[in-house]
Amino acid sequence: MINIKQIAMVGISCLVTMQMAQASGLDTAYDSAAAIGLANADLATSENVSAAANAAAGLAWQPGKQLMVGSMGQYRNSSVKLGNNSILANSGRIISPNYLYASWKPKDSDFGLSFAYHTPIGLDNNWPTSVTGGDGRTDIRADRFAMDGIYAVNSNLAFAIGADMYKSKMILTQGGALFSGKDAAAFSGHASMKYKFSPSWVVAASLHKGAKINASSGGGNSATLQLPDEIKVGLSKAMVNNISVEMDVRYSRWSQLKNLNVVSNGVVSQSNNLSSLKNDWGVMLGSAWHWRPDAQLRLGFAYDSGRSTLDAGELRTLFSNQKAMHFTTGLGADIFGVHVDAGYAYVHSPKRTITGALTGTYRERRQIVACDITKKF
Repeated sequence: MINIKQIAMVGISCLVTMQMAQASGLDTAYDSAAAIGLANADLATSENVSAAANAAAGLAWQPGKQLMVGSMGQYRNSSVKLGNNSILANSGRIISPNYLYASWKPKDSDFGLSFAYHTPIGLDNNWPTSVTGGDGRTDIRADRFAMDGIYAVNSNLAFAIGADMYKSKMILTQGGALFSGKDAAAFSGHASMKYKFSPSWVVAASLHKGAKINASSGGGNSATLQLPDEIKVGLSKAMVNNISVEMDVRYSRWSQLKNLNVVSNGVVSQSNNLSSLKNDWGVMLGSAWHWRPDAQLRLGFAYDSGRSTLDAGELRTLFSNQKAMHFTTGLGADIFGVHVDAGYAYVHSPKRTITGALTGTYRERRQIVACDITKKF
């Protein structure tokens, strides 16, 4: 019999543990604890309901009703060592996001539905304006609500298509100017597919159209954030001894975002030129060992090419995402009638030399932890 008090204690432990964290990059790197454990190499594996976030086609062969709730914590050490050997810290802080995923797939039907709520965009950079040429704080958050329709063509091929709605807030400071705006609803779409082309091989793909977020503070003040179009492809292989391995590749068109200007009644009041942003790509490798039918151990590694151009001699105080290597691990097991997953990632970015307004050596390290619980009905 399910002990409701025990389940509640597991959930509360997950949520409380994640509440203190410093800022990460512009986008939240992971969607769930299982995704962390596999370094995001989970597109073709799709082993739990968190597939609703990015590849709902993977839920086509998971019958019944599922619900996942979880929380993620991120710690960032971001600083610059100046020429006089003093250390300048990026003091921005960001809340740790919670997430919720659900799916419904009748056993006697080829159709299903999924729902996702998570925070794919979360940034809070805060550099002293005295050394950054006026760019101060950049605080951006975008919560995403996604709904997918799922269709299993047969036992080997499935598709999903869905719509996204983003609820966003944006705070930008430059010198003495402050912009604080919100966007209640920005829309986009996405699609995914999964194909089992042999008993042990699976290929999957997803495509996301970037939404255009228009934040307004009233009185004619606004700022626009164009999110990138993104494509991802994954290939997984079932090995002996209940081990699976997967490799995913990702390409994101961040060069679509040319600026993040604040416009007041048709006139630019804050100029934030982002023309140096470039498209970025990533390679993810993950492996899962099902050492028991109800338990998994996960390991992963990922490389992210980065989208900022410090090599060009400028520090993007708005978006300081750099090339990075992710080292990840995680585990999952059935406990008290629910499934519990936990994941940890260490993200290492090479030191970079910066010239211009902020001359010195840029250093960034991140640690990410997540815990979630899944109940099948």
